[in-house]
Amino acid sequence: MTTELRRLRNYIDGEFRDAVDGRTTEVVNPATGEAYATAPLSGPADVDAAMAAAAAAFPAWRDLVPGERQKALLKIADAFEARAEELVAVESENTGKPLALTASEEIPPMIDQIRFFAGAARMLEGRSAGEYMDGLTSIVRREPVGVCAQVAPWNYPMMMAVWKFAPALAAGNTVVLKPSDTTPASTVLIAEIIGGVLTELGHPGGVFNVICGDRETGRLMVEHSVPAMASITGSVRAGMQVAESASKDIKRVHLELGGKAPVVVFEDTDIPKAVEDIAVAGFFNAGQDCTAATRVLVHESIHDEFVAALAKAAADTRTGAADDQDVLYGPLNNANQLAQVSGFIERLPAHAKVEAGGGTADARRPRGTPSPVSRGRPYR
Repeated sequence: MTTELRRLRNYIDGEFRDAVDGRTTEVVNPATGEAYATAPLSGPADVDAAMAAAAAAFPAWRDLVPGERQKALLKIADAFEARAEELVAVESENTGKPLALTASEEIPPMIDQIRFFAGAARMLEGRSAGEYMDGLTSIVRREPVGVCAQVAPWNYPMMMAVWKFAPALAAGNTVVLKPSDTTPASTVLIAEIIGGVLTELGHPGGVFNVICGDRETGRLMVEHSVPAMASITGSVRAGMQVAESASKDIKRVHLELGGKAPVVVFEDTDIPKAVEDIAVAGFFNAGQDCTAATRVLVHESIHDEFVAALAKAAADTRTGAADDQDVLYGPLNNANQLAQVSGFIERLPAHAKVEAGGGTADARRPRGTPSPVSRGRPYR
């Protein structure tokens, strides 16, 4: 029996829409490998429509007193809180993440961050005021820049959406947000929640817009003439391309890019504590994190002992199905990421040795005792 796929849609100017040319892509649940939804593959006409809606809504949103924007953001936070279980379920299907960890590690900080920026909306002020020329007083006044084009990644779709839209809306900007083409579902739900609040309060529909699509859609957004600012989270290569594109019409840019996070372990370390912390920092969210511990430099005097302890912690750290409360992480997010990570093993240099793992795991294995590695993690 064929299961009908859920239909995700863009959110533009206060309404849900298909892509103008009708193109779609399938969305896959990485925990099962099965497609569960379709999403628009947005092109130039969709980007134009979203940018026009955001530009039209900007003057009214910009001119609100900060207290009104604060009120809207506080109501958005309340709405997120009221629909937390739904957000968790959608994000887990979206990413394959464990339900329990998504509920405990992502929902509370998301809601707190929206409320933080709601408060910050009323704290915007100039840096200085003074007399620098005879007969004149100079002031510095902070004003919103305009429309913000925002591209979010697939490792934290919900959290990164919050980190992008909340400060932009608080400052009086309007938003066009694009989720990753592999994880659009939770962002579309966020659009429904935010859109409902803005409509209830009588604000223009174009204040917050979501368009789904691929890398080409993101390029169209960054190169569009309307946005005054482009914000992306992605690879260094993507950041370089965005900075180059934005430079052509002097857009402001906000770039959160990938990197390498080494951990240095000295000879006097508390080895069990260091191993526990490094295991969490390395394996949380399947290592799909810009702050993940990606290499460990260990003093030679404790090298063998440390490697043995870390290999055991790795072997004991469990992955599994989303409803298994004893797992630390779920699957890698998409086929491209799986191929990249698998390639590290396939291209293993002669001097390297795999101490633990190195193959795929079966998420269907029976549940066992909880992992000895703490599920708590360093704050991002």
